[in-house]
Amino acid sequence: MKWVTREDVRIGRICCSWLISEKVDPGAEIAYLPGSEIEHHVEAGAIPFHVQGVEFDHRDGKTPFEAILEHHGLRDDPALDLMGRIVNGADTDNTLYEQPEGPGLRAISEGYRALHPGDDPAILAGMRPVVDALFAYCESHVSPSR
Repeated sequence: MKWVTREDVRIGRICCSWLISEKVDPGAEIAYLPGSEIEHHVEAGAIPFHVQGVEFDHRDGKTPFEAILEHHGLRDDPALDLMGRIVNGADTDNTLYEQPEGPGLRAISEGYRALHPGDDPAILAGMRPVVDALFAYCESHVSPSR
């Protein structure tokens, strides 16, 4: 499927991209576009996320990441549920869950943005292992065998 979101990625779009490509749609084609170009792609069938007013957007203190989890029935996975709370803490003011890891995740992503200003592919590539590690962290915290 084709997915579309805004360019100039920040932590929410970074983590949503990971969730889509890892857990929802492994063959996903994700386009990062200027806001003015998104509607055209949606009209052509792309699924928008982290775009104001769409299904997978911020709502009631929750993030697009959480909306994707809920829509695809992934909240039942305790590791993904914890990850959703951490991403919420990074992508919002962190008042909903007060996840201590959230601000640190945001700081790391802002560091990658500072290292690669305006270069979404480099930011996404650099953050990929960070988000993989976050998921591993979440798995280790919800699994009694770890």
